[in-house]
Amino acid sequence: MDNVYGAFKKLLPGNSDIKHYGNIKSRLRTISLYYYAGINKYLVAGTGNKTEISLGYFTKWGDGACDILPLADLYKSDVKMPAAELKIPQEIIDRKPTAGLWKGQTDEEEIGISYNDMDYIIDSINDNSKLRKINKARIDKLRQMIINSEHKRNPISIYKIRSNYYE
Repeated sequence: MDNVYGAFKKLLPGNSDIKHYGNIKSRLRTISLYYYAGINKYLVAGTGNKTEISLGYFTKWGDGACDILPLADLYKSDVKMPAAELKIPQEIIDRKPTAGLWKGQTDEEEIGISYNDMDYIIDSINDNSKLRKINKARIDKLRQMIINSEHKRNPISIYKIRSNYYE
């Protein structure tokens, strides 16, 4: 994968924003997953959870592309319980969440808020009495992330031509 990623980067004009390159890596992973799913007649299971989906913290047509989303209704902090029941090794359950798109990247550092706080804010976003206990800048940041990423959660708009356009 690294060879394909490196070769692909060389084809593109230089860009100093590491996030753009991270999106390429995420989309290349998805291409691989769909290749193997296709030849084996499988579905691609997404890893997105309620927190990441709500905030748009995924790459459109990358890790956001899947056929099923078994964790979509669980907040990030709730994912550990089924992981333990599925006997996922504890070292994986306890690992800091990261997409692994660049060296040293972690989700919480990139967003600047812990998943526990993100989950609480998202769950409370319509209940101002709960939100009063949280730093306003954090609430505003997550609200803006939700607004900015709406296009990721909605189907693609289809342009409709007016019927009298050609008349």
